[in-house]
Amino acid sequence: MKPSAAAITLLLATLIAAAAHAQPRAGTPTVLVPRAPAALAAEEERLVEALRIYTRDRDCRLVVEGDAPATLEGRAAADLLARARRADAALVVWVGRRSDGHAVYYVLGTVSGDLRETELAPAAGAATGFDD
Repeated sequence: MKPSAAAITLLLATLIAAAAHAQPRAGTPTVLVPRAPAALAAEEERLVEALRIYTRDRDCRLVVEGDAPATLEGRAAADLLARARRADAALVVWVGRRSDGHAVYYVLGTVSGDLRETELAPAAGAATGFDD
């Protein structure tokens, strides 16, 4: 059984806030959130709200700007990493779709360049293709 999208958002936000707070950077750590495609607006809203809740009591800045890459093919990931480094962001977090169509959260560490993804579970009440 996959956890709900809300549970994943809560877990992801906690991990992101902790990681951003622990980054060895001068000044206030920044988390960059590029805007997701319109079809993922609800998932993005949950992510941004969770990040705001979990970063408001920490010395961490949340910046929501620009567009998320439609794909991570070619130069898209490198361009996003360069944009994040120019903004002095410790992490980049966004909602997107893998090539197989599944919605995922992406987390890109700007120091290491590591990219991680977490598949979103269907929202409550959404059709899953499984009989209950």
